[in-house]
This record gives sequence, structure tokens and C-alpha cells, in this order.
Amino acid sequence: MYYSPERTKAHEILVYLSPTQPAPLPPVEISNQVSPDKWAARVNAITSTAARYSKPGMERVWMILGMILMFVIPVAVHRPIMNALPDAPLHTLHAQASAINLAISVAIGMLIFVPWFMWKFIGSRRVNSMVAEWVKTDQTTYGKNGAIGWRVKTPGVFNGRLVLILSLPPSIANSLFHPNAYLPSFINGPADVEANHYYPFKSEAGSGLPRMSVVGNVPLYADEKTGAYSSIRI
Repeated sequence: MYYSPERTKAHEILVYLSPTQPAPLPPVEISNQVSPDKWAARVNAITSTAARYSKPGMERVWMILGMILMFVIPVAVHRPIMNALPDAPLHTLHAQASAINLAISVAIGMLIFVPWFMWKFIGSRRVNSMVAEWVKTDQTTYGKNGAIGWRVKTPGVFNGRLVLILSLPPSIANSLFHPNAYLPSFINGPADVEANHYYPFKSEAGSGLPRMSVVGNVPLYADEKTGAYSSIRI
């Protein structure tokens, strides 16, 4: 199932990927840096690499089996351990056997889950190292502060979905300011360059402050009560 990319307030785009599905369409915000062919190649590389470290069915069975062994084996060996301990009061034998059972349970858990977590960690590092190389390559073309950031959240245990996190640089991040507002150089302007078509009152030379008080020759009511018309510049 495809999910539409999510836009966050931190100028990030979340793209949900699946190793079993082809690459979705690239977000429009990155089209000036990432072509459709480059997008498809990178997404396929991410999903194919992550798929080698994501086996949801096997992981669920492994986790359930590990939890069962952590409880079943200590219970099964509790009585033999008590019989093997030297003579002591019953409550002392129970305490000693319980401590040994706890150590056995922890050892089983480490034996089963530590390699699994290391395997997942290695997969996450490998995928993010790969996309980090892409970012370095893009920075040589678009500059350190102008390239799009790439990060990947690898699949968990109960789902095989990846999350690709694209960090938009200020040069292409969307702006909430009015398309014709005056902005200092350190604040990004509107992303829609075609917006100028709908604001003919903007200076053609592109210099000076835009006349925000001018809306063009629009017939308006001079007096709302009388209903008289006049062309007024406001």
C-alpha cells in the first residue's frame, strides 16, 4: 500500500517505502535536484539493502521462541537446581535456585536477542552510510547548505516498512510568507515562482519594496450603505 509523503514543520518530507513495492513518485519539492531516474535508482538501492536485514516473519518467530525459552527453561531446571544445592533451609534453597534461574533467563535472552539487535543495527548503519555518501555527492554540486538531506528509518519487528526522511534546505523549503512580501535575504521567499503571474502589481524590475497596498483597478463600493461604485486604489 502506498502512503502519500508527509510534510513536517521542520522542513522535512517523510516518504514511506516497502521492499515489496516499486519506488513511489518523487516529491515535487526535490525535482530540481533529484531526477526521476536518480530517485528510482536510489529508492531501489535503499529498499534492496534494507530488505537483506528485514525478515518480519522470521523475526517474529525468533522473538516468540526466545521469550518462551526465557521462561520455560528456568522453570524446568528449578527443581534439579534445588536438588543439586547443598543442604540448607528451604527458603534459602528457593532463593539460591531463583537467583540461578534469573541468571539463566538473562543469559538466554542475551544469547537470542543481542545477535538479533546487532544484525538490525548493522543493517541500519549500512543503509544510512549509503545515503550519507549520496548527500556528500550532492553537496559537491549544490553546496553544503543547499543539498537535500537523506536519512532512513529502517524497518522494525512487526512491519517491513521503511521511512525515508528528506530534509529540505532553506533554498527550496516552502515559505508561509505572502508571495509579494518584502523579505530579508536570510529568509526564504515563496517557493511558487509562477505566483508572480497572479500579482501584476509587483515591480517588473524586481527592485525596491513591493507595493502591498495596491491591488490593481478593482471596482469596489465607495460606501457600503449607499451602494455607489467607484474604482478605488486601496
